[in-house]
Amino acid sequence: MIEIAYSANDPGIAYNTLEILNEEFVKQYHELRYGETDNVIKFFQEELARLGKMLTAAEDSLIEYNIENRIINYGEQTKQVASMDAAYRMMDNDLLVNYSTSKALIDFYEYKLGDVAKLIRTNNEFMDKLHQMSQLNTQISTMEITPDEKNRKKLEEQKNMLSNAETKHQRSRPETKCRSRKYKQCIL
Repeated sequence: MIEIAYSANDPGIAYNTLEILNEEFVKQYHELRYGETDNVIKFFQEELARLGKMLTAAEDSLIEYNIENRIINYGEQTKQVASMDAAYRMMDNDLLVNYSTSKALIDFYEYKLGDVAKLIRTNNEFMDKLHQMSQLNTQISTMEITPDEKNRKKLEEQKNMLSNAETKHQRSRPETKCRSRKYKQCIL
């Protein structure tokens, strides 16, 4: 233990001087006691940073060498290929399940709708044929308005096509029978 005596006329100056002296003693004691340890820790931190940079540079160089020389890592790439294959199989299985579910739903609703579904399908075909005949009529009318030699042969072909379509239409025209007056459902 060290004993220090100090005297001054002003008590504030005496107090501040002793306070500064006390702080310096604590600082010197800390440097003596922990200075070497701090220096060792600082040395190891610097070495660790230096070696970390060297390791990063070596890894980057190795990666660059592997890329340039097309060297592969079989273990890692096998894992990646296996995981991609598993993901593909799961996706394929999901698509198959969705397709099967959709197909089953369509079949179920067609069964439930029964004759109504057939009527809708036939009606769509019927409307397509009417649309085709309408287009043929439009083309024929346009050709009849502006007659010339080139259009005459084409006009005859169009008229024949229209005549054939109309006869097919007359033959395939659906006959409807109402099953129930209450619901006015008609079947073919």
